[in-house]
Amino acid sequence: MISRRSKIRFRIATAGAVLLAINLIAFAAITWPGLHRVRQAESRAQDIAVQRVALETLWTQLAARKTLAGQNRLDADALRSDYLKPRTEDLFASLREIEKLAVESGLRPKKSSYSIDKIPGVDLVRCTVTMPLDGTYANLTAFLARLETAKRFIIVEQMSLLQGEQAARMSLKLSIVFTGGGSDASE
Repeated sequence: MISRRSKIRFRIATAGAVLLAINLIAFAAITWPGLHRVRQAESRAQDIAVQRVALETLWTQLAARKTLAGQNRLDADALRSDYLKPRTEDLFASLREIEKLAVESGLRPKKSSYSIDKIPGVDLVRCTVTMPLDGTYANLTAFLARLETAKRFIIVEQMSLLQGEQAARMSLKLSIVFTGGGSDASE
């Protein structure tokens, strides 16, 4: 009798183990794809969160650049209207004003020369003026201060100083920028 009961118990235990195994397999088959989809969704959500941060950063940079470009456009328009004059109307007046500022500063200008070239890519012209001067260092600094307040776009490109017997000898290379990029010329 013991063997018969043990056989029945063994069969019940085996059947229970088989049912448990089938149940585990069915559970895994049903839940594994769902878990896999959840993990993929979480991974995609993390990737999207990283992309979102990158896009928000890019958007902030673009907004800042747009603001800067707008401000640059306003500054360029102000520069053009306040300081840049047409070459055909203002070239000789600018040259006379530079010589006048030099004389008012106590400098003695010598014969100056100039050349004109078009600035590539824009409708602007650069007039490069080479001007030898005699005077003191104080006269030169006063002249440079007056140039700075002139209502023209003047750039000091190069400056050289030599000590003479009675006064300093200077040579300035200035650039004046005008609108109206006409043909290249040198005079």
